Amino acid sequence: MNVRWTLVVVQFTVSIIFIVMAITMNRQFDYILNLNLGFNREQVIALPLNDDFRKKYETIKSNLLQYPNITHITSSSHSPNNINYSNPVYWEGRSPGQYENMSYDVVDYDYLETFEIKLAEGRNFSKEFSTDRQNYIVNEAAVAFMKMDSPIGKNVFDMAE
Repeated sequence: MNVRWTLVVVQFTVSIIFIVMAITMNRQFDYILNLNLGFNREQVIALPLNDDFRKKYETIKSNLLQYPNITHITSSSHSPNNINYSNPVYWEGRSPGQYENMSYDVVDYDYLETFEIKLAEGRNFSKEFSTDRQNYIVNEAAVAFMKMDSPIGKNVFDMAE
């Protein structure tokens, strides 16, 4: 009788633990799916690009934009939620010997508009400025990390350059 009662209690306890775990996992999935990541991820298709596609990117982009249901096309080295390029950088006010590794993404001019990413201050990249090919847009976390009041007009240097 004692063994039977112990087994029932153990089964009941394990069942409760599994139910609590299932509820917790469900809440975590809901949180992840509904989390505001700061960019629009609805109706976005991400495709990996091989070298042949990259060479013909502008032609393919202009052809695809002729379809009325395709509103934006952009390219980047990574998706906005999975940036894993990292290089040592230093910035105005730090000596070149004092650098930090920072993650970055290489994007084209339409990236912010395509993902509806809002800038806190400053401007988007523009084809009108040839220097924008080497410029950076930093996020608020990077500005806080660099301890800048405002990043506008400040220089950030990639050590790989």
